[in-house]
Amino acid sequence: MQEIIPTAVTGEKDAMGDWHPVYRQGFNPTTQTLIDVQVGEGEDGEPIFEKQVVAVPTPVEPGDVIDVVQEIAPQAVDYSKLVPRIGAAVQEIDTDVEDIKGKFAALLLRVEALEGK
Repeated sequence: MQEIIPTAVTGEKDAMGDWHPVYRQGFNPTTQTLIDVQVGEGEDGEPIFEKQVVAVPTPVEPGDVIDVVQEIAPQAVDYSKLVPRIGAAVQEIDTDVEDIKGKFAALLLRVEALEGK
């Protein structure tokens, strides 16, 4: 389909995404931690700190990762791009069928004339 209507297809055929670990149930790969962050200096030149929550990676122990899998990056089809072409194809086939019906009727008349019916 991508060769015929490339605008209707996104993605790459049989494409795979990134690898990522699958952790055991209950394992959280990041931990929220409060840290002091310097946000400026006071009038006396002393640093001013504020507490901020940051995500810190959790140390991984043996058994925390149970598998490593690769994501599938599926190819997608935008069917709205196909509908006009399908409609045109149906119209063309309908014209062909009507033409064939006319030729068939003419042939039947010739056969009937030849057989003398």
